Amino acid sequence: MKIQNPEQLPRVHLIALWIALIALVAKEFLFRYMLAVAEKIRSSMLIANAMNTNGLGATGNLTAPFNAGGDALSNFATSLVSSQAQQSADVTSNLTTEQALQSSLNAKVASVSGVNMDSEMSQMLSLQQAYSANARVISAVQSMFTQLLQAVQ
Repeated sequence: MKIQNPEQLPRVHLIALWIALIALVAKEFLFRYMLAVAEKIRSSMLIANAMNTNGLGATGNLTAPFNAGGDALSNFATSLVSSQAQQSADVTSNLTTEQALQSSLNAKVASVSGVNMDSEMSQMLSLQQAYSANARVISAVQSMFTQLLQAVQ
């Protein structure tokens, strides 16, 4: 019973506490960075991914997603660094995917809502010619109406 005899618990090395603190800060930084990037590019997928990470973040839990492989401090540090590198690579990969998707969607929007100057100019010329023809018709009708009124009087 270690709880009843706390003096039997092994002492925690100072370096292990520093590594745990660095891991805590790194996980919080990755969470904040992923969330900021997700909000910047308006990606609901990245926001959900940021919220579901095992960092501090919104869920408030800190778990070790790696196995230290024994009690050796060097094994713990190696596992910690490799885990952080993997999380960083995952975030970068998700960011690249989201940016490619955003670029693709922006190109589709631009192709649908873009203005083709040649077609707009030809349409404007045909409308101008139709307006001119209608103006001549109205002028002819007005002239005929005026002559009719003069003939009746």
